[in-house]
Amino acid sequence: MQAGSLENNEFMVVLPQRVEDFPSAPTVEEYCHAQLSQCAAQLYQAAVSRPPEKLQIDTGTGFFGELLAEVDTVPVQYLVACIGCDDRIYTLFLWCEQSIFSGRRREFDQLIASFSAVAEYGSHKNGKSSESTAPDVFSQAALA
Repeated sequence: MQAGSLENNEFMVVLPQRVEDFPSAPTVEEYCHAQLSQCAAQLYQAAVSRPPEKLQIDTGTGFFGELLAEVDTVPVQYLVACIGCDDRIYTLFLWCEQSIFSGRRREFDQLIASFSAVAEYGSHKNGKSSESTAPDVFSQAALA
């Protein structure tokens, strides 16, 4: 799932990864650390500015961290959140210009909280597995 605003230079991408696809089963914290490191390696002038910290969510397990980088000479700040839910880890990448990040942080936190609640609800809805409800989870989180 992707969402964004070119007008506001704010963007979000959500990527699911099945835990069984990993050679070894990482913890959500390890996975978050790996995502931050991989992103930093792919971005220009990038550095992890905040290592993984536990997310305060009601269900599942989650961690988040932050990156600083440049895109076309514009300083950008990224919030990367990883949420474990049943057999998947969802990674949310949220970013905007560094100069407005602190003002957008509350909205980013609300998106993460609404996504984690919807993902947990979707994985247990009517006793279905997260695989059968994953598309609904993305639709509901995008509208949240």
